[in-house]
Amino acid sequence: MLSREWARITFKTLAEQLTKVEDDAPVVFHFDGEVLTIRCAGKITAVAAQGNRWSEAHSIPARSLQNLPKRFMEPQIEVSIWNSALGIGRRQYLGVAPVDVGRTPSREPCN
Repeated sequence: MLSREWARITFKTLAEQLTKVEDDAPVVFHFDGEVLTIRCAGKITAVAAQGNRWSEAHSIPARSLQNLPKRFMEPQIEVSIWNSALGIGRRQYLGVAPVDVGRTPSREPCN
């Protein structure tokens, strides 16, 4: 869970990064129980969050993240992985796959 204020900043930043990458560029999400990390376009966005730690990182193609939410109505925003989809608030983005962050393009520039 992210606070609404942090969610706005985080996903606005990600939306800007997505304009600079190819559609098939990987965007990697990882949550260690305290920090949500998003890797894209050679940049790392990290934001304080709370919840259960994810057992692994997950990658989703940039093209799947079209129309990221710009407004959040709830005070806490859930970011989750479920059934090969990334959940951001009430929206679901398909095409998620587990990834080993030690050996993936997540450590490489996405462009």
